[in-house]
Amino acid sequence: MSALKFIPIDEARAASGLRLVLSPGVPAPWGLSARAVFEVKRIPFVCVAQMAGQDNPELQAWTGHDNAPVAIYDDERPRAHWSEQLILAERLSSEPALIPRDQDLRIEMMGLAQEILGEDGLGWNLRNVTLAEVAKQRDVAPKMGRKYGSPVSVPDAIMRIETILTSLTRRLAAQHARGSRFLIGDTLTAVDLYWMSFSNLIQPMDAAMCEMPDRYLAMCRIMAPLLDVDTTPLIAHRDRIARDHFSLPFTH
Repeated sequence: MSALKFIPIDEARAASGLRLVLSPGVPAPWGLSARAVFEVKRIPFVCVAQMAGQDNPELQAWTGHDNAPVAIYDDERPRAHWSEQLILAERLSSEPALIPRDQDLRIEMMGLAQEILGEDGLGWNLRNVTLAEVAKQRDVAPKMGRKYGSPVSVPDAIMRIETILTSLTRRLAAQHARGSRFLIGDTLTAVDLYWMSFSNLIQPMDAAMCEMPDRYLAMCRIMAPLLDVDTTPLIAHRDRIARDHFSLPFTH
């Protein structure tokens, strides 16, 4: 997979189709989640850069947001929330369907996605712990801590992470017992992609699967020694999803 091509904001504003705001150079989990959804559906997009920890005034003026990911399709409103981006992707390409058509499974999937991507979810707490640990080394941009940090204590965040991982592990085992290779139902859903994208913050993919700079890789290795939970089945699931559904390695 070739590296993503980023175009200037003024060029992106004048363009049509899908423009996806991402943080260049790193597999930032929310960005990789959005990207994975559009890529697995083969929806073409061009990339616009958001510089992590910076003010991004031009991006703010265009989209109303200074963070990533943001999806902008034609002249429609910018979409900065994972659920908005997923629903947009479903509208632009119906196959493969990443939201189950069965209503009960849809409810399960959207709830589990919230546990991974939403506030007080897996990613939110992983970020809080990681920022806190990096801050101990005095090696984190102060703006990142102010923007994304929270008053939740590291022990409480770790407990929440372990609870979610344990729930995902139980679900995966139950799915395997009934003959399914996916976290929801019998086909790939967005939840499989979301787990794949956030798992780097627990155990990073190897370079053959996902390229990342040394600085980011070191950050991704912070979490595993802090956790008292076996993630082996979940990591195996992550690797299979990546290999089965994407052209690797992910580059940024």
